[in-house]
Amino acid sequence: IPVARGFNSSLAYFNGMEDHYTQTFGNPKENECAAEPKHGFTDFWLNDAPATGLNGSSYSLFMYNDRALRLIAEHDAPRPLFPLVAFANNHEPLQCPDEFMAPYPAPGPWAPAGEKQWRTYQGMISAVDSSVGNITSALKARGMWEETLLVWFSDKRAHRESSNPRL
Repeated sequence: IPVARGFNSSLAYFNGMEDHYTQTFGNPKENECAAEPKHGFTDFWLNDAPATGLNGSSYSLFMYNDRALRLIAEHDAPRPLFPLVAFANNHEPLQCPDEFMAPYPAPGPWAPAGEKQWRTYQGMISAVDSSVGNITSALKARGMWEETLLVWFSDKRAHRESSNPRL
């Protein structure tokens, strides 16, 4: 649990492949790729307890974004802040709000599944880009940007459907 390891607060899940809309593990709504059994349980935590009332209320990235923005807004700007915002959007299940997929051409009805998944994945990464922009803007508005070190990394290689799986 992050709060037991030096963090003041945490909004997180502990397993993998949580449904991005329900925050449940093992029971994704649209997970065409899941190899995990469908045992479905909620895995969403606020600090050291279940995030009761938050799970199932929104797309996970939106909740992480809103939490980061709230922490920045409430923070004493001259004091150091270490927000670790670890988006799960580079992970299955492939789920994304339509607004982020809109810029990418929809594959035809006979397109292979990989093409349809690629569009969803592109939208998921665009959602991350949008949130990073929101967080950056919030830091600038609070006068915290000049003292900020932004580290961007991924914890995985390219998606297994990638055209270059060696990455």
